[in-house]
Amino acid sequence: MLPALQTVFNENPELIAKSGDMVQHAECALLQLAANSNLLGKEAIHRHMLGLKARLKGTANSELEYLLIDRIAICWLGVNYYEQDAASQLLSEKGQPSEHRPTVLGRGKKRSIAGQYHELPGLGRRPKTRRVVRRSVFASSSSNGSK
Repeated sequence: MLPALQTVFNENPELIAKSGDMVQHAECALLQLAANSNLLGKEAIHRHMLGLKARLKGTANSELEYLLIDRIAICWLGVNYYEQDAASQLLSEKGQPSEHRPTVLGRGKKRSIAGQYHELPGLGRRPKTRRVVRRSVFASSSSNGSK
């Protein structure tokens, strides 16, 4: 590290908390994604998230709980953003969702949350899963007519 930068941080420790707070950086980035240029929406989402944090911190007793509350708030914002984005994609394809198309969290939809897994930083590609077909023992005996 540059000696001048070390001196600045030593003389102004509040800069460490301000510029090194990764929770704040993540919240700002997700708020920007969620609200884009809508300042009203950005402020409303931010205040809703602050309210969520305040309610949860009211019962927190340890540093670990405070860290988890920050993580919960970020996850709340991220998940809701991606669900809203996926729903918007579904609606924009044909105007209204039909009963034959998969829902936001349904299988096989490219723009669903599961489909966006590989787009999230650090997660890589989502492993493919095999579908297992299970047959009921009772279904096979009833089709033969035996009891």
